[in-house]
Amino acid sequence: MTMAKDDFYVGYLPKAPGSLARWLRRGIITLLILFVLVAVFVAGNQYHFASTNFEYGQPTELKGVVSLTPVPMLTIETGKDLQGKAVTQSVLLVNFGKSGVEGIFKDVEKGLEKPLADFEFTLSGTLIYGEGKTVFELTDQHASIIGHTPLNKPYSKSRQKDLGEQTAYGEIIDPKCYFGVMKPGFGKVHRSCAIRCIAGGISPVIVKKNDDGTRQFILLAGNENTTESSVISKLAGRQVTITGHLTQMDDWLVLKYNDQQLSQIHTQNQKLLSSKTLLDKKIPLCN
Repeated sequence: MTMAKDDFYVGYLPKAPGSLARWLRRGIITLLILFVLVAVFVAGNQYHFASTNFEYGQPTELKGVVSLTPVPMLTIETGKDLQGKAVTQSVLLVNFGKSGVEGIFKDVEKGLEKPLADFEFTLSGTLIYGEGKTVFELTDQHASIIGHTPLNKPYSKSRQKDLGEQTAYGEIIDPKCYFGVMKPGFGKVHRSCAIRCIAGGISPVIVKKNDDGTRQFILLAGNENTTESSVISKLAGRQVTITGHLTQMDDWLVLKYNDQQLSQIHTQNQKLLSSKTLLDKKIPLCN
């Protein structure tokens, strides 16, 4: 009588029985495949680092005219077009840390006893840029204003186009962090930081995703031309719908909203999140 081969295996034996070896091979291969699939799934669902930049430790000097309304901007002449007209770029100004620049330039204007628009300023600071937008941080705060000269000729104003009343839907972010200082600078993980930046006077931005995957960035300005708002800061990191008067300034869009409407948005936020009467088309930019 022939006895069946015993598959019992002792660890110190040089070779495992065939049936056990086959089972182990299948199990290891299955685990490896499962590991690869899980790794691909997790990696594919992570936030991707945005192609934005913060030139930390690399000071840059810019020259231009400062305006505080509707939001703090530095208008720079970058060259001439084919018709010989000046080409301008509007650079959003922010302060060091979580604060805006309005207080700095109001102090300067008070000392000059003339409007800021009568002077060309030389500013030293740190560039923040990405997705076609440029932000400039006054890293040394008041000391970042290293010079100013009276204008002996009218300075070219930013290209402006009135786009009328528009409704925008998207997430409210602070542009300083979004365009390079923090990665990621959006969503729930960044909400607490954005609240403090906007409350400190940094101009809020609503970022809207278009159907083609691109993003539009719309600066928000209250009807009193103020950028600091305790109400709007509480909406940072949330998807909201805001209606107001839209203007294009060079490559920036600026939406002047009504403060009363903003308070209603804050009160009825959950209802607004379910609204589908949104801006469906990409807002055209002027040439």
